[in-house]
Amino acid sequence: MYRIKKAVHYIFLGFVVSVIVYIASQTVAYYPFLYIQNRVDDCHFKLRFALKGSDGHITDQIVIVDIDDRSLEKLGDFRRFWPRLYFGRVIGNLKRDGARLIFLDVLLKGVDSYTDNKVLADSLKSAGNVFSAFYVNLDSRSKRLHPSDSVYNESFSHLFGSQTSEKVDFLISEQIAFSYHDLIMSSERIGFTNYLPDPDGVIRHIPLYIMHKKLLFHSASLEMWQNLRGYNFNDARITANGIHLGETVIPADRHCFMRINYQGTEDVYRYVSFVDILNGNFENGIFKDKIVMIGSSSPKLNDIKKIPGNGALPGVEVHAASLSTLLNENFLNVISGNVTLILTLLCGIFSSLFFSFTHPVKSGLPFVIGVLILLYLYAVYSFLYMSLLINITIPSCAIILLYGITACSVMCRACYVRYCNYSNKQ
Repeated sequence: MYRIKKAVHYIFLGFVVSVIVYIASQTVAYYPFLYIQNRVDDCHFKLRFALKGSDGHITDQIVIVDIDDRSLEKLGDFRRFWPRLYFGRVIGNLKRDGARLIFLDVLLKGVDSYTDNKVLADSLKSAGNVFSAFYVNLDSRSKRLHPSDSVYNESFSHLFGSQTSEKVDFLISEQIAFSYHDLIMSSERIGFTNYLPDPDGVIRHIPLYIMHKKLLFHSASLEMWQNLRGYNFNDARITANGIHLGETVIPADRHCFMRINYQGTEDVYRYVSFVDILNGNFENGIFKDKIVMIGSSSPKLNDIKKIPGNGALPGVEVHAASLSTLLNENFLNVISGNVTLILTLLCGIFSSLFFSFTHPVKSGLPFVIGVLILLYLYAVYSFLYMSLLINITIPSCAIILLYGITACSVMCRACYVRYCNYSNKQ
């Protein structure tokens, strides 16, 4: 009977501690839990990058025309000195070499010479497959929104009166920064290039839709993907749990954020220098049937972004990774918050029950270390083979806290017994 009462007591303890830890993760301790879990998830990327190694280009679909340091040295700072006919000539060379789609990840604002502007616009119109970028300024509320992550549980937040997660809640734009009018009108399509980094500055998601004056704009990667797949704007069915296009379901949250499944920090896409394309110094046919993105890897232009795995990529390659995620349909999914809650309760109750009948040092500590290792290995397996991100930080914290409580309780009890025995001897 004593053992049954003891087991019930520890089961109740495990349940209570697990609930307290989970509530803390959704309220006062949300950001610490998010920081730790993001580090764990980033380690998965780092491990995958290391396992893949430098085995050549992962994809031949996308080639990047790079406004690199060598191009800037030879041609000067394109924001000040480059005639826009440079871009027109490059786009013409790419089109003649058979490029399937060209993405101009450069914002060309202001007034240049009429001739230069016309040459570039005519080049876009002649190519007929050029997608141009624009940038939106979000309103103050949208800037505070965060993508769904593996810590935050919107279903749980309803208990505190938060907005329902069953409705789509688009990011809202206050203002749009376009390139000059003729360039936009000559483009095949246009798409925004906004990022919303996580609190630690790492870009793990990209918004696929942003609303401006009741008009819905697409991200550049989504525009390119829809064009390549032959989908129409009206084909999309947008829900709070994902975006349905044809037979494809893109896992996205109710703010339309999609996680980017990065494949590496180097040797993922082929880079060709802008100045070489401008001068025609490239092998014939290397762009045939390829998706070509024009952007910059030069740190001088301040377009280097932090990505998971302690790496950094040029902004144009972030868009390339986003498009690759869509083209290959290797989407990342995050286990739901309710499943994490159940996992936390199970880990807490089972661990507490185990601690009740074992020595905290001889058996309890090895048990904690073993369970934490198993949780991490399962999280790694889920990421590498199922593209699934699992929150192990919350259940791990519950296990560690329960072990601390149990160990302290046992030690306090032992000290009390020793004190009583000593007092009786006196």
